Amino acid sequence: MTKSLIALVALVLALALALPAAAGPPRRPVVVVQVEDGGFHWGDALIGAAATGGVGLAAVGVFVVFRKRNAFEGGLR
Repeated sequence: MTKSLIALVALVLALALALPAAAGPPRRPVVVVQVEDGGFHWGDALIGAAATGGVGLAAVGVFVVFRKRNAFEGGLR
């Protein structure tokens, strides 16, 4: 009985030490992307400037509407 218990413990320890080394995390392929175009993109800059201008105009419009509403309600004197 003792010899079989020692053999079982030895087998479990051997499997416990062998399995983590063999079952490592899955490897993913490395993808390398090379970009040749390194210049400034005026089209992207124009889109960003237009979006910023639109947000600014919307903010000014909201300010003007709320300012006039407060003036009509007697909040501004």
